[in-house]
Amino acid sequence: MRRLAGAVLILLAACAEKPEPTAIQRGETLFRPCAEKLGSTIAGDLKKSNPAGFDQYLKEIGGKTEADLVAKIATETLKQYAEALSVSSSKEADLKAGRFDDGLAERKIKAAQDRFALPKASIPHLCKVLNDGRNAGQWKSGLDLEFAARLLYAEGVLISASQK
Repeated sequence: MRRLAGAVLILLAACAEKPEPTAIQRGETLFRPCAEKLGSTIAGDLKKSNPAGFDQYLKEIGGKTEADLVAKIATETLKQYAEALSVSSSKEADLKAGRFDDGLAERKIKAAQDRFALPKASIPHLCKVLNDGRNAGQWKSGLDLEFAARLLYAEGVLISASQK
């Protein structure tokens, strides 16, 4: 009887432990501020360039403010690029500690931009926004650069695959 009670206690304790987040969940949590920054840029650009379109998007998502659209864009970006933004627990620790490989990120961006220059390459709006932001001094280092590199590289791979 004691063994059974001990086994039940062990099982209950194991069930009470919070499971380790997946690589995708870690990436989503880590990169959410970057996705919100990107969403804010996209929403702000849309609001300036096409106020009617901005209002239409808000209506479609059931939102009332620009913040609602920013949150929607951020969430959709994180969902669409979940694999590209996924991180191991050790990589997450490095990034949170401020250990970035900006050189590698720059090489990934360069590789993506080379693919964007291919004939018949269709560059997604998100990539144009990231490139424009980089030209304006954003997405230049640290977590922002890591985020931009992962998204641009993922799109560059898709473009390269569609050219074959």
